[in-house]
Amino acid sequence: MENNLPKGWIRCEISDVCKIQNGFAFPSNDFKKEDGIPIIKQTQLGEYFVELDKCLYVDKKFLNTKKEFIVSKGDVLFGMSGSIGKFCVYNFDFTTLLNQRVGKILLYNEKEISKRYIYYYLRSTINSLLKKGKGLGVLNISSKDIETEELIIPSFLEQNHIVNKLDALTQKIQIIKERLDTIPLILKHFRQSILYTAVSGKLTEDWRKINMNIESADKLIYKLYNRKLEVYEREFKKAAINGSRKPKIFRGIDKSYQFQILNDYDIPTSWEWTIIDKISNVALGGTPSRKISEYWNGNIFWVSSGEVANNIIIETKEKITIKGLENSNAKVYPKGTVLLAMIGEGKTRGQVSILDIDATTNQNVAGLILDNEFICSKYVWYFLMSRYENLRTGGLGGAQPALNAERVGQINICIPPIEEQKEIVRRVENLFKFADKIEARYKKAKDYIDKLPQTILAKAFRG
Repeated sequence: MENNLPKGWIRCEISDVCKIQNGFAFPSNDFKKEDGIPIIKQTQLGEYFVELDKCLYVDKKFLNTKKEFIVSKGDVLFGMSGSIGKFCVYNFDFTTLLNQRVGKILLYNEKEISKRYIYYYLRSTINSLLKKGKGLGVLNISSKDIETEELIIPSFLEQNHIVNKLDALTQKIQIIKERLDTIPLILKHFRQSILYTAVSGKLTEDWRKINMNIESADKLIYKLYNRKLEVYEREFKKAAINGSRKPKIFRGIDKSYQFQILNDYDIPTSWEWTIIDKISNVALGGTPSRKISEYWNGNIFWVSSGEVANNIIIETKEKITIKGLENSNAKVYPKGTVLLAMIGEGKTRGQVSILDIDATTNQNVAGLILDNEFICSKYVWYFLMSRYENLRTGGLGGAQPALNAERVGQINICIPPIEEQKEIVRRVENLFKFADKIEARYKKAKDYIDKLPQTILAKAFRG
């Protein structure tokens, strides 16, 4: 074995066996959404093959005027800007055209060098090419960067033998990847199913059969009403004695307050449909002025709506100072408060979190302050997570443009007895832990499978 290579293998540069052709900068005003000849841009470069699902088209005349940029079946293409290291094969029977910043391999002698061998070999050079990338933000490589890469070549017969083995292994890896890719959706549906069975009473059906003599939820809600009423009356009398402003009545005890209970689905007889305002105090946060530096970087946790993501909050990206708290509408919520994002980009609106710390929030987050003697915070959190899609439309069955404090207060919720709330939380947590273990194993397997192709390629070209 000479130079650590098997007998008959040689070292050279990519430029010794092929040249790199860059695509043509077709004028954007020639692009069409349909009809004509597809053009291959970097967005068409898939993991293994060219994908034409969302391609643009140009007039057929370019097949005559730009013949050197025609792409045919079996051609090896790669990205030269942004998508560096993305090598794939064009596998369609019809011809297309090559756009700028997409390169194509042009072999000098296809009887001595296999296109598929060069394709696989170039895939093994990804890390080397990334190091050659130039530019700020978007990395670029030149034809020379690729042409100066080292190439190891066995005999033509052995090239084909290697290619056949790599084709077979790649196909197996792809099948495994496709199967692995189904797991996140399965887990998502599993968790959704857990939440649905939990908040409909099905998860604790067996528990109720052996715990029949417990106080029903309607009595619990009535006690909670009286507790709120006592607090209000005490504050009202205090204000009257001190001559200060009378407190605003809680919506949950205001007899003039109008709301609707929809009874979305059947629940056990010991449960009760009500609204959020009846079981919690809904409050909104605030944002201290960004212009005053002494309001920020303090010791008080401050939650933005983007951090409310169906999670338990134990830390925040930003903190405010006591001055920031005193000079804004922000208020400190106790640990156990359930947070609901009312406004936010993308999927943020309608997502919920629970505080594992005392924290403030911005004005786009509603804080549901609960009395844990009657209401289990995690049960409310799980219930609201189960209603995500409904919450995004306002939580009231209509297509509302956005949530606000009053709409949050009118969200319908079914409440079990407090003992059953705790049992539901215990069971959901155990089932979620099981799902989390599967997810951890999936991530580990995916990481291994994602790295496997490069490991196989490295071994293939060592002989």
